[in-house]
Amino acid sequence: MMKKQNRPARAALLILLGGGCLCLLAACGSPGSESGSPDAEIAAPENIRLDGFRLLWDESPGAEFYTVEINGVSYTSQDPSLDVSLLFTPGASYDLTVTAEANGDFASSDFSCSAPSSTPGLTYTPYENGYALTGCKNFSGKWVVIPDTYLGKPVLAVSQYAFGHGLIVVGWTPPEEYLTIEGVRFPVWLETIADSSFNSCPNLRYVSLPGSVSSVGAFAFEWCAIEELELPESVQTVGDCAFYSCPIEKLVLPDTPLSVGMQAFARTSIAEVSLPDDVRLGANVFANTPLYENAPEGAVVFGKVLYGWKGGMPAGTVIDDLPGDLRSVAEEAFSGFDTLAGIELPDSVTFIGKRAFANTGLESIDLPDSLTVIEGGAFGGCAALAEVSLPDVSYIGDGAFGGCTSLAEIRLPDSLSAAGNSLFSGCTALVSVQLPEGLQSIGDSA
Repeated sequence: MMKKQNRPARAALLILLGGGCLCLLAACGSPGSESGSPDAEIAAPENIRLDGFRLLWDESPGAEFYTVEINGVSYTSQDPSLDVSLLFTPGASYDLTVTAEANGDFASSDFSCSAPSSTPGLTYTPYENGYALTGCKNFSGKWVVIPDTYLGKPVLAVSQYAFGHGLIVVGWTPPEEYLTIEGVRFPVWLETIADSSFNSCPNLRYVSLPGSVSSVGAFAFEWCAIEELELPESVQTVGDCAFYSCPIEKLVLPDTPLSVGMQAFARTSIAEVSLPDDVRLGANVFANTPLYENAPEGAVVFGKVLYGWKGGMPAGTVIDDLPGDLRSVAEEAFSGFDTLAGIELPDSVTFIGKRAFANTGLESIDLPDSLTVIEGGAFGGCAALAEVSLPDVSYIGDGAFGGCTSLAEIRLPDSLSAAGNSLFSGCTALVSVQLPEGLQSIGDSA
């Protein structure tokens, strides 16, 4: 959060600190500080330092929060630290003020420093209208500092395996040079973080994604040490297992359309999260997390997503008490529950994920008028499913009704523009399918 403030002018003394940083200490008020009132008990921040792209200072007794002013813009922090990886350009110099505040009182210290330079030895390959980072020769240090440009063109992507590995198995040891990595400074125009790009960095804690990133690949940060994560509104897709087994406690997701892959946040420490209304969840996204473990048994709903079923399901179960504002059904939400006999989806659901009801005991289902997308295998293997009423959906994925051996007839709606492969493969009782005039494509072996 940003907050602008005006501070009175003051004299200052320039002191040279270790590491080539300069600290400018105010000469009015108590030594090294500027106070908001003569009787202020709050202490000015001391020992200001830059550790990679983490601005740190000692905790000020009595402070309720801190304000850091950089180039006339102020940023607030509850802790004596600030991630400046999205604020500082590698190698540039900065003058800033750190202020401790409480009950209208404040005390300030000034600081000057140079941001770390780009990591030497980084390698690139042409990518679209710029370059993609492919790795680093002879890496050493705590931070991977990626510049905004290379040879005058923007760095737009981090390639697959840049600092990662293709397969992580029990007993596997990451390269020794990657064990020291604690933070990454990403370029401001970054669009793509590819699969497995940092999953060889088990001590990587500090990751701030710029507001240009649209996709985070599968396994991108698997097994890293990230504890806090905020995805900018630009992110549209998060791949399978992207943050698997990271000790994430605080997760902030954008309030924009988002697709999250299978087990993307499984085995993390997430206990609560606010999901955007238009989110599509893969299978077991929050498996083995406090969020899931603390959910009551029965139908599990996170936000406006029907996530699945927890615990045993009695024979002949019919789910008819779902919230009226649900928007989607997660991938594999009820897959394999052969005791599920029926479900009433509210007329707000627009999306049913892959294999959401595969191999269940459904005998019939009346899908809501709001539904627009049925993903692949959604009802695959439902041997007892004899009757389906399709609303005006626009897309039906591969094998959505494959193996429904009791399904005798079905009418595809006029709204349908695309249907996937093997749509009715194995439907041995099917004798009639009515195709709409507006159907533009239908897959093989439909």
